[in-house]
Amino acid sequence: MKCNNCGAENADGSRFCTNCGAALDNNAVDAGAQQYAQNMQYAQNAQYVQNAQNNQYAQPMQGTPMFNGQNVQNMQYNQYNQAGQYQQLTKEEFINLPAMEKQKKNANACAIICYVCAAITLIVQLIGGGFPIDAVILGVLGGIIHWKKSFIASVILLAYSIFNFVICVFVLQTGGGWLIIVAGVYAVVTTYKINKAYKEYTSTGVVPTENVA
Repeated sequence: MKCNNCGAENADGSRFCTNCGAALDNNAVDAGAQQYAQNMQYAQNAQYVQNAQNNQYAQPMQGTPMFNGQNVQNMQYNQYNQAGQYQQLTKEEFINLPAMEKQKKNANACAIICYVCAAITLIVQLIGGGFPIDAVILGVLGGIIHWKKSFIASVILLAYSIFNFVICVFVLQTGGGWLIIVAGVYAVVTTYKINKAYKEYTSTGVVPTENVA
């Protein structure tokens, strides 16, 4: 720091000149202190930016789907990966939602009918000495409907049940097979509703809040 009276150089922060004793300019800016203050401000700003980046996923995300008027980030039905990116539910997870409970039970009921018909058909075909192909078909289709809630498997079941009913009525002269038709129709309607609801969810991101009828 330079003395304005005698021009002597003094140590930074000195209040009086060591050469002439004159008071040094109080308005003189300490360059070192100024640089220190700038560095501290920069460090604080840098820390703020870092904290903001670390916590950005704790804030509501623009364009995030809403669930019952709330940000889905705070809801149990939606997921975020480690990068904080929104992930939609898989079909299996979607079917397990409370709103899908009714349709899930309906599909399972159709599958149980298939299992029962498959068991009866298996016994009859084994007693008759034939290969239980019908029992296998019913069991496999029932299993797919049960575990995957597959619309395609439901359509195949309905087509098979109609074909089987026609054979029973016009060829074997019996009235059996109608129960499988009921299961097939019910399965098609139920799995169609499930697939439709899941398609709407994947396109909008909105989780259903009421039971899907």
